[in-house]
Amino acid sequence: MDLVQKSSDYFVTSIVIAGYTYRPSISNHSFDELKSSGRLALIQNEELRVSIAKYYDFVHSQSQWNFLAEDIQLKYYEYSRGVLNQDQLNKVTSESVTLNISKKQLEDISQRFLYKKEFHSLLPQVFQQKQETIISMDDSKEYAARLKLEIQNEINGI
Repeated sequence: MDLVQKSSDYFVTSIVIAGYTYRPSISNHSFDELKSSGRLALIQNEELRVSIAKYYDFVHSQSQWNFLAEDIQLKYYEYSRGVLNQDQLNKVTSESVTLNISKKQLEDISQRFLYKKEFHSLLPQVFQQKQETIISMDDSKEYAARLKLEIQNEINGI
């Protein structure tokens, strides 16, 4: 309880946001437009066209696991429901700088948090999903960086 009191805003805010994992949407609209309009030949280097297609295939293949993240997020919000009352939830989601949670309110929140055993049992899955998302996004970022370098080399005639 001592740690909770020292970082009460962090604790209360974390109850709301910890279950959400942001996954940026990577769009292939420009590449699809080139394909569908028959202008893919504008990219004269065949290897580069294949690399771009493989990149978007990779990104698409990663999306097959999105339903698992969504399932965990939905369970998180279901299981965390009731830990904060509506006023406290509104304060967190309004992005106010400080929540001004009283010691009594913090004790009540902590007790409700401790009481929700199914919520606790989900937390390892939440953590694992976040770790897997980080790995997946890092892989996508590295792949994109290699592709960018390949495109830059093609533009510069290297």
